[in-house]
Amino acid sequence: MTDTIINENFRDKSILITGATGFVGRNLIKELIKSENYLDNSLKITCVTRSPQKIFEQWPSERSKLHVLDWDIRQPLTERQPNFDYIFHLAGENRTVENPQQAKLIFDTSVLGTENLLQATKHLDVKKIIFASSGAVYKQTYGKAQKFIESQEIPKIESDDSDPYRSGKLRAESILEEFRKTSSTQVIIARMFTFVGPFLPLDSNFAIGNFFNDCMLKRPITIKSDGSSIRSYQFSADMVNWLVAILVSGRSGEIYNIGSAELVSIKDLAENIAKVFENKFGVKILGDQTPDPVSSFYVPDVEKAKNELGLTNHFSLDDSLLEMRRFLQKFRSNLASTTITT
Repeated sequence: MTDTIINENFRDKSILITGATGFVGRNLIKELIKSENYLDNSLKITCVTRSPQKIFEQWPSERSKLHVLDWDIRQPLTERQPNFDYIFHLAGENRTVENPQQAKLIFDTSVLGTENLLQATKHLDVKKIIFASSGAVYKQTYGKAQKFIESQEIPKIESDDSDPYRSGKLRAESILEEFRKTSSTQVIIARMFTFVGPFLPLDSNFAIGNFFNDCMLKRPITIKSDGSSIRSYQFSADMVNWLVAILVSGRSGEIYNIGSAELVSIKDLAENIAKVFENKFGVKILGDQTPDPVSSFYVPDVEKAKNELGLTNHFSLDDSLLEMRRFLQKFRSNLASTTITT
């Protein structure tokens, strides 16, 4: 499905991707470089990164084709750029705040990054920008099982909001909305929820990634809570399909949730992963009652994407876990082969 959308709409196009080395960016590039348009050189891809070498390490076979822009988007870009038809603005930092410096990095990447991106491309004929915001911008709910529905207006940042990730995404949404009002460029906001798939960090603050890591290391899956929080996980292939389809067919000025509506508790998720990976060490629940940084119920309402754009998820949660197992086993096999060879 993604290939069809790309081949029909990205011929003779040039696109810019910020956050190109992150989970969303890598999965997007994975699909783009398989397309006919890219293979016959009619699709040009420019990747923004603070570490150009990382791009080439991730895509060694594309060293001669992928364009890399060495740019920390927290800083203004001085050199003039060629035109881009589409921009995937995916840049963002991990939500975990360990110190004030990290909090500033998170906020500035969203806010200054968005301001500098718009400034750097204001003289270009950019047709569309899609911004990867987050479901974290919705007001937290505790003990309330209600899916998050796209609001008509961007919520205001509350004066006591101490979450730099949430406030940074909200501020970036507002900056883009103000830009849209005075620009011919179409702007669409995609609020991303929770995902599973290739390139998911296994040693970060993503519970599902930690669970996979426990299985790969052959140890009990550890839940650092009571396991009652409810989540949903969209597979990366569906995520990319939605992101591309929303860029192409979504209405300017609109907000669309990207994710799955298939509910699962953290406890059930861990048990399902243990079963899929045949983890004989089981699941260990610590029962820590530390408040969840997002919400005890964090699931998107995806009816808008379904009704307006006909988007559905092709991978169930069970399918997604099986695909993740295949990917990790293949990765481990390739890593072992490389180690032996070298």
